[in-house]
Amino acid sequence: MKPLFAALIVSSMALTVYAVDKTSDSASSSSADNPTLSETKKLEVVAPAAATTSSPQDTGFVAHLQDLVTFHEKEIVSLKQMMDRWNSKVGSTVKRRDDLQQEVQDKSKNVEALQAQNTKISKKEADRIKKDIARVNKDIVSINKELKSLSKELSGEVRDVSRESQQALRDSYQQVSTDIQKSQN
Repeated sequence: MKPLFAALIVSSMALTVYAVDKTSDSASSSSADNPTLSETKKLEVVAPAAATTSSPQDTGFVAHLQDLVTFHEKEIVSLKQMMDRWNSKVGSTVKRRDDLQQEVQDKSKNVEALQAQNTKISKKEADRIKKDIARVNKDIVSINKELKSLSKELSGEVRDVSRESQQALRDSYQQVSTDIQKSQN
């Protein structure tokens, strides 16, 4: 399994890792390489090693490390907010595609039943439903293109956030290092 993206969920009780599988839906897509979001799996739950608040032992220059803990907690909150925003953005589109796929399946069963009747009226009705299925399949292809576009947009946002986060992380560690050195003078 190659995850499209993974998520870390941190709470005071545990760290939970989620992954969204990358699958292809060749029946409703013009290309088998078209990734779709189909399933979220909980991969791992890890209990926290220590509390994230400053303890009585964190005295003197060691207490400055709490600033790093605070920095990472803010980064995690920001990542959770980005995930929530994107889940709401992508979720409705995926739901719409799933509904259309279910509609195609239902109509296909109806066509088979009509063709089994083998009457002139049932054949005309089956042909009408087949045309409707073709229209719905075009809508599904359009939705898959929209999902691919959203995937590219999310990927770009992740790259931008990564650059910003790396710079902020570097600055935060440098500041803590400077503060530790100053506290010894």
